[in-house]
Amino acid sequence: FGLTGVLRALGSDGAQGVMLDRIGRMGGLPLVLLIFAGTCLVLTGSRGGIMATGLASMGLLLWGQERLSGKNTLIALLFMAFGLLLLLLISGSVLGDRLSATGALEASGREDLWRAGMDAFFEMPLQGHGMGRFEAALAGQMTPETAPELVQQGAAHNLLLQWLLQTGLIGTAGGLMLLLAAVWPLLKGLGRRRSQRIMLKGSAMIVLMVMIHGMLDYGLEIPAVLWWFSAFLGLGAGIATGERGPESRSRSSGA
Repeated sequence: FGLTGVLRALGSDGAQGVMLDRIGRMGGLPLVLLIFAGTCLVLTGSRGGIMATGLASMGLLLWGQERLSGKNTLIALLFMAFGLLLLLLISGSVLGDRLSATGALEASGREDLWRAGMDAFFEMPLQGHGMGRFEAALAGQMTPETAPELVQQGAAHNLLLQWLLQTGLIGTAGGLMLLLAAVWPLLKGLGRRRSQRIMLKGSAMIVLMVMIHGMLDYGLEIPAVLWWFSAFLGLGAGIATGERGPESRSRSSGA
């Protein structure tokens, strides 16, 4: 979202002057948000989070350059690379320690977790085990070898598997329909809107980031993340379905 704000400032029709002047007048707050969020991301050491955010950010930079010159796009890419390098240097040993501490679970523990989760899903494939019953459903799949790792897990670290295990095929189909209903206005808006397209693309890339991360972790199981994600979906849907105001209509009609 911070990156979207920075790109919006750089590509705004009303923004005149050099790149730094545009950022100073219209992109200061988004830039602060981008730096703060990037710092938090690096210090968590989440490989899934870093990968998902990196892919979505690169996609937004390459996809959202309709009003950016090639020079400005290159500068933005170099700026991001420099900022990431700076964050890595600032983090010191924190990032390395965090990655090494989580490596064992991600290398072997998640494989056991996902295998046990799928076995639990096949026990009740249609209706699932019920909301909030992930741990109870997983308990029946533990072995003496996997129990030390699985007993500590409160989520499947995979959004689709979490839905399947708790709500079955019926509930998962309903959840996917609700998600599609929220994303569909974004897709339609990209085809009909000629203004604020960078905001629509930013919302679409946020969806992509959250979905990629959801296949590797349990972010949407956290209420705060779910509410933020819903807010970004609502923002994108509101822009996509909104009509032009009276001033915009009068300018387009020559009044």
